[in-house]
Amino acid sequence: MKYIKEFNKYKLQHQMLKENHLQKQGIDLSIELEHKLRNLPDDSEFSVDDFVSEFGIDPKNMTNFAFASILKNSQRYKSMSDEDFEKTYVEYKSNASDSVDDIKDELEDEPEDGFDLQFAMAKIKEEFSEDKVIGMFDDEWPDWVDNDWEDDGDYDSEYDWYIDHNNGEAQDAVIHVIMSWYCENFNDNKSLPMDPHCELFDAIKQEYDCLN
Repeated sequence: MKYIKEFNKYKLQHQMLKENHLQKQGIDLSIELEHKLRNLPDDSEFSVDDFVSEFGIDPKNMTNFAFASILKNSQRYKSMSDEDFEKTYVEYKSNASDSVDDIKDELEDEPEDGFDLQFAMAKIKEEFSEDKVIGMFDDEWPDWVDNDWEDDGDYDSEYDWYIDHNNGEAQDAVIHVIMSWYCENFNDNKSLPMDPHCELFDAIKQEYDCLN
């Protein structure tokens, strides 16, 4: 996936700020999700929003791309027996450097001053024309189409299938690449704090029709 590879190069710049801090402190949301699912009672009404909220992440700010990555990574644990998984989970927890509560406290103190959305969008529009972003999106969306798409309903093209099944994965990937470019060139190669990150993400999404 063309832009996902570039995204991975700068993964600490593209994930939401709280996801970044969790990763830096050794918190793996993929194994935490699998642990939660294995220990839920059959009649539990525990939701995805409840899960991410436990780690200090606002569900409204959890991108589809980010959560899709968590789900994909959690698949590695599905084939493990309960005993083997529990051993893996205990080892993982012993290596985590901070508690979730400590991380939440750290995040509360994160500075968010100095971001100029108008400046950021002006620079982005100078570098990324509508046609350029359309080309980026056209390069990305085919990688989110299942190989057996022709067997899944009456679709005339792969694009029709993607439009009907997507959760914004290709759009999010392109937005993250654009944000990476901005951070690399105008933010000292540092990730943006939570609120500016969300503001810029939403502004880019609104600016380019193909990303809506």
